[in-house]
Amino acid sequence: MSSNERAIMIRCCHGHDVAFCHDCARSYGVHRLCADWYRGKTDECPRCRADLSDSIREHLRSCELVILRSRELVADSRALWDASVILLKEAHQTVDATGDRIAEAEAELEKRRTAPLRRD
Repeated sequence: MSSNERAIMIRCCHGHDVAFCHDCARSYGVHRLCADWYRGKTDECPRCRADLSDSIREHLRSCELVILRSRELVADSRALWDASVILLKEAHQTVDATGDRIAEAEAELEKRRTAPLRRD
């Protein structure tokens, strides 16, 4: 199971069972899953050490909390995108206005430099 799948499982499914072991005929929550770090195996049944990755993936595809959270994330990302587009437009307008003011100031400075001196 990938680190992204694991993160989703921990974030969304910590309060309910996420895997079913067919050998033991038991369901397990996130906190009950075992790992064998020596063999590089994770998501094992705590009783018989069967690999429960497929069961967890099946759960993630059908879990209402995961589906709801993914919809919320999509909506949040759309809102952030829209806001960033507006901010980018405002930034471009500010840069353009600043460039205009700098050009005006430089023109005024040049005009003052080249103006003849008045004698009183």
